[in-house]
Amino acid sequence: MKKLISVLASLVMLVSLVPGGLAASAAGLQKGDVDGDNNIDASDASKVLLEYAAAVNGDETTFTAEQSAATDVNSDNTVDASDASLILFIYRR
Repeated sequence: MKKLISVLASLVMLVSLVPGGLAASAAGLQKGDVDGDNNIDASDASKVLLEYAAAVNGDETTFTAEQSAATDVNSDNTVDASDASLILFIYRR
């Protein structure tokens, strides 16, 4: 239970660090809306995890620059599992 509370608290802190909240990324898509369907949902998080797994495994990545900008929800200049977690957190709100 303590671990769950710790994880949730961390996610809340990460969301609060997102500059501009859920404003549009520099490329035009809303932060978190990786597929551009105007909905931030679990499919966006899934796409982020697939892209991250491809990058970690040295496989070809498929995101456009616009998608990559929308994916970096915590604005740390890295697309990773923490961005997918934040997308799920936003979706659950």
